[in-house]
Amino acid sequence: MSEFPVNDDDQVEETLEPMILPLDAWHREKGGRMVEFAGYMMPVQYEGIMAEHLWTRENAGLFDVSHMGQLFLSGEGVEAAIEAALPIDLSTLKTNSVRYSLLLDEEGGILDDLMVTRWDDGFYMVVNGATKWDDIGTLRELLPDDITLNHLDDRALLALQGPRAVAALERIAEGEQALSSLTFMKGARFTLGGVEAWISRSGYTGEDGFEISIPGEDAAKVADLICAQPEVKPIALGARDSLRLEAGLPLYGHDMDPARGPVDAGLAFGVNKRRRLEGGFPGAERVQRDFAQGTAQKRIGLVLEGRMAAREGAKVLNGDTEVGVVTSGGFSPSLQKPIAMAYVDAALTADGTALTIEMRGKKLDATVAPMPFVPTAITAEGAKAMTRYFSEDHEWIEVEGDLGTVGITDYAQGQLGDITFVDLPEVGATFGKGDSVSVVDSVKAASDVYTPVSGSIAEVNEALADAPELVNTEAETGGWLFRITLSDTAELSGLMDETNYKAFVEAL
Repeated sequence: MSEFPVNDDDQVEETLEPMILPLDAWHREKGGRMVEFAGYMMPVQYEGIMAEHLWTRENAGLFDVSHMGQLFLSGEGVEAAIEAALPIDLSTLKTNSVRYSLLLDEEGGILDDLMVTRWDDGFYMVVNGATKWDDIGTLRELLPDDITLNHLDDRALLALQGPRAVAALERIAEGEQALSSLTFMKGARFTLGGVEAWISRSGYTGEDGFEISIPGEDAAKVADLICAQPEVKPIALGARDSLRLEAGLPLYGHDMDPARGPVDAGLAFGVNKRRRLEGGFPGAERVQRDFAQGTAQKRIGLVLEGRMAAREGAKVLNGDTEVGVVTSGGFSPSLQKPIAMAYVDAALTADGTALTIEMRGKKLDATVAPMPFVPTAITAEGAKAMTRYFSEDHEWIEVEGDLGTVGITDYAQGQLGDITFVDLPEVGATFGKGDSVSVVDSVKAASDVYTPVSGSIAEVNEALADAPELVNTEAETGGWLFRITLSDTAELSGLMDETNYKAFVEAL
């Protein structure tokens, strides 16, 4: 989600008094420096953005995001009504599961990004604070009259983010299930100090963590309870912005707006596969065209040389030719170097491409870099205990020491259909990460298998010569393909754990 615009354009008119959130007095007592933002008074920092940023990366930070819009949609036919308004596939969304989606205009431009959760009696939706009133108006226009849209403006929303968030919150959360049993993009009802709470495992920092919806009148009590845990400090919106930038997460009004669509914004996963094929939502024609033909520009990450940061609006140059514009930029506390996001010509988006940023009359050298800039899905502590990883190409690798066993996922074999032949690599052959190593033939087609890490082939699964169907029946166990001696175990940090892979597949 994105909810930290800082432009004057994102503020309500100056003649309006800023609104007060339930934790206003709490922030002031904690030493929060308050600023007007999106029509509310909110803390931009407590002890300093750098310190708060690094604390969240290493421990857990509590953010007040109560300015965001919490909505509940219900009524006969609500599922079909939401699908007519959003490019989301609700047929595969299970109860208490969360999914990212987009609100688009009739031309396929992005009006907002949002989160949708299926509850037993309807759908819970969280929209951005800076756009919530427009979102509510747009949704009321798109939804039939017999669909009820309730703005849950009596509720507060807190976000607990960081590698130690689970340890801190599980200590005080009571429910029918353990808090740690929640996987990414799942939610459940708990109580915190006797206060009812809806908690989902989601967030906007790239770190593990939770979003917590509670009655506004109990916000201070719950915030005190969470911050009493030794892992937790209150963190303000300044650090939230630098954290989301390191995670490569777009910010509405900056990295996405009505001029951009899901494909050029790098948010194609927000348009579920069935919907992109069938259409039937606002802007579908443009979205389908962009999927089929590509777009003139794409959102990329940039790492800059030196210490000077690029800011929004800075020109991106290829030689002397202007090829794009920076949409978000700043200094990365984790990397100790400037980073930025920008839209550039599609031909210049390959990782490692050298570009130049023009900033206040100076030329800054920059290189296209993969996002997230700071991968955090696998923490250092979690990586030690973790043995199985997944790639975006649907390979899995089980690691023991420096030896990895590789196969294709159950999802992949299901997409391929009946496997008829497996062409395996030669033992001793050396490959780089992402190289095509094997080919799997099925009744549908042949598909390459890519190695998720660099290394040399140590062993192949000879049983597949006579029984290729093992890839179907035992895809993630006996149907493994090859074993590889890893050249660099650090490459594992760029892969997904099982929770994030499942969420990746759900969004396809």
